Amino acid sequence: MKILILHGPHLSLLGKVSRRTQSRLTLDKVDRHIKEIARKNELDLKIFHLFGQKNVLKTVLTNRNKVDAVIINLGGMARGFYALQEMLAIINLPVVEVTLSEFPLSKEMFEHSAIGEIAVHRIYDKGLVAYEKALNYLITKNK
Repeated sequence: MKILILHGPHLSLLGKVSRRTQSRLTLDKVDRHIKEIARKNELDLKIFHLFGQKNVLKTVLTNRNKVDAVIINLGGMARGFYALQEMLAIINLPVVEVTLSEFPLSKEMFEHSAIGEIAVHRIYDKGLVAYEKALNYLITKNK
């Protein structure tokens, strides 16, 4: 199974945010962890850390025929991102939305995400746990 993982711009600040929780979690640690899960489950990941809506749309469009599912964590960028919502609905790939609870305003962003309306599964949880749940959902669904 091939999975496209999209991290939004706020994930580059995960280390700063996680200091408050003493977890010392960084985007690099998240990526290493999900790659390890992927290796154990024979998944092929394409991971992108994107900083603008145009880049997100272009990345999804470019990879739409190369993956079987999408895990997306855009944080505040997901709110009102109806162009992506429509694109994901058109390409009709399973989308799992992840929102990390460590971030300020993350609950509000999760509740108002345009992506949430078309996602097959949504996860609001702490860093590594959220991504584990997303991958496990797709692994289970694919069996």
